[in-house]
Parts: sequence; C-alpha cells; structure tokens
Amino acid sequence: MNKWSKKTISILLAICMVFSVLTVGALAVEDEMQLQSLPFTDVTAGDWFYNAVRHVYPDIMRGTGATHFSPHSSLNRAMVATILHRIADEPPVPFRPIFNDVGPGEWYSVPITWGYDEQVMFGMGGGRFAPGDQITGEQLATMMHRYAGNNGLNTTVPATVTAPAGTSDWAVEAVRWALYNEFFRAGMNLQTHASRAETAYFVYQFSGLETESAPPVSFRLSAGQYIVGVDIPAGVYNVTAVSGAGNLQGEVHSLGFLGLNEILAAPGTPALVGTQTFRNLRLTNGDVFRVMGNLVAEFAIRTPSMPQPGTNFSLSVGQFVVGVDIPAGTYNVVAVSGSGNFIGTVQSLGFMGLNEILTAPDSPLDIGTPTFSNLRLTDGDVIRLMWNLVAEFSVA
Repeated sequence: MNKWSKKTISILLAICMVFSVLTVGALAVEDEMQLQSLPFTDVTAGDWFYNAVRHVYPDIMRGTGATHFSPHSSLNRAMVATILHRIADEPPVPFRPIFNDVGPGEWYSVPITWGYDEQVMFGMGGGRFAPGDQITGEQLATMMHRYAGNNGLNTTVPATVTAPAGTSDWAVEAVRWALYNEFFRAGMNLQTHASRAETAYFVYQFSGLETESAPPVSFRLSAGQYIVGVDIPAGVYNVTAVSGAGNLQGEVHSLGFLGLNEILAAPGTPALVGTQTFRNLRLTNGDVFRVMGNLVAEFAIRTPSMPQPGTNFSLSVGQFVVGVDIPAGTYNVVAVSGSGNFIGTVQSLGFMGLNEILTAPDSPLDIGTPTFSNLRLTDGDVIRLMWNLVAEFSVA
C-alpha cells in the first residue's frame, strides 16, 4: 500500500469518526427532546413517577389541564373506568342505563358500561355506581386484578406472599398479586386515596405483566373446591353434568348474596331434582365454589349470543343479564317444563326484586304458578332460573 492510499484511508476514517460523533450527538439531542416532550410543568425528570407519566400519556392518562398532570391529586371511579377502557383499546360498546347515577353522553358513560359488562367494576349498592367517589389503592388493585384475570394475564402468586395487616378481606388476593409484581410504589398506603402518580406507576408496571397460556376452551371438574384465578381461569361458562350428580355451590360474586347453589345431574342419573346444565355462570377472580357428590361437570367458555329483540325465546337454568344475554322488553313468562325459583334484580320491581316459583302443569311439584305476566326487563337487570325450570318468554 502506497503513502497516498494510507493517507486517503486515514482521512476517510477520520470523517467516519466525525460523522459517528455527530450522529450520536444528534440522537442524544433527539432523545433529550423526547424526554422533554411532556407538556406538564408539574412533572420533571427527577420525579419518581416521571417514566410512568411518560408511559401513560396521552393514550391512557391525560392531563388535568394544558400544562398540569396533577400527580398528587386523587382519582375517582369514573376516571379509573376510563383508564381501564383505554388499556383495553376502547372497545366500542353501546351505553346501557345500568346505574341510576350514570346517564348517557357523559365522558365516562361507555367506559362504565364496558367495565360492568366485563365484570371489572361493579356498583356501590342501591343502583349507584358513584362515579365521583375517590378510589383507594385496594380498590385499584382489585379492578386491575379482575381485568388481568379476565384477559389471560398472569395472576399466579406464591403462597409466601402476604397482604399487609388490615387489608380488607375482599382485596387480599388482589393486593398480594399487586405487591408480588411490584405494581405499588414502596410505602404506599393502600387504604387511602390513590393519587394520579401512583395510578400511573401501577399502570406502567402492569404493562410488563406476562400473558399466561391461553385458557382452555373447556375443562372438566370433579368433587373438590376451586378458587377462580388460582385453580381455574375467570370467564363466563356453560356448566354441564357429564356424569353423576351433585351440588354445585359456592360464593360467586355475580350471583349476589344467595351465591351458587344448584344440583346438576347427568342424563340417566337417578336424581329427584336438578338440571343438566347451568348457563352463563360468571366467575371472577376470588370466587370460590365446590363440586359435590359424584358429579363430573364440563365448564365450557360461553359463546355470546342474544335473541333478536321483539322475538320469543326459551330459557333454562342459569343466569341472564338483560342487554347481554337477552334483550330488554316486556314479557309474559310461562313455565313449559319442570319447576324452580325465578329470581333476580329487576329495576321495575323495586328493592324487592323478582322472587317467584314457576311450575309447569306436568311438574310433580304442586307449588308456584305457571305464568308471570308483564315482566318488564331493562338493560342491566339480572335474572336467574333454578332447579329444572324451562320457561318461555313471549313478548307482551
């Protein structure tokens, strides 16, 4: 290699080094511009929640004004419903008047409808959702835990992880899960109101949660006790007796204070009462139930379907949400076979709700009535058919 060639290569290497420095410098400036891209004067690079706010803004959480995030302000239930709805990519569900304090056209109307339908958020009693009530760390963990379980995210927690003393009973499993995954900032008081910064931090940490293997479409359970979110995944199931007979009972949030208490019996089983299938059993994380006797039951993920509004349809034993499983309307309800309790939370019937026994003419049980006329069902009502009742709903 001659002297000129060496000189030329040296010059080229020098130029490359200069361009490398310029490129790295340009990238550093670009990164710095991105770091400074938040419009908030109350969120700075030295804050413990800075990266969390950068993660959630603007797709999941927005500011309280053009230049303020208000990191130390608390959130209310409507805000958390909206955050969860955005995490889920804002599914376009139609608003339904489920709660008497949530009307149409509010910024939180659709998120609350979605959250209720997904069994992520529930009411506060008396037909109220209380959208303006502030939310605690326990409540935030519980809602996020339900969302994770319903979407196949990992909710497994080692038995050695415990919740702090004083944790509310209903929040223990969710708090254990959140602590194990470090969703809470160290030292956070979980029974006081969660701040916007703490919520942003929770969502930021939650975004790294791994997806569990997809839950099975169906599975079978025999005699034993099962915890939803630990032994089986949350979901909406049609439960069918495939052999034997026995009680299916337990504490299931969606069924209210009566809980789950059915007798399932497979065809050919000498059971005096009971039904082969319980439809639309809504199981959420933390529910506990028991399979008894020699019953073997298949739990199959329900395929959502609803009769066309204005048409007649039949229902058998199960739980049915108006606006999700059946359409709203006024119906004459007639027992066509079997008998059983016909109960539920029906707005038109007031605080007493629906509580009847329907019995078909050919039933060996001489109790109840064959018909309930003019049952007015509105979106959000929940009804339940029990024992071995099959009823025809005819538009009135």
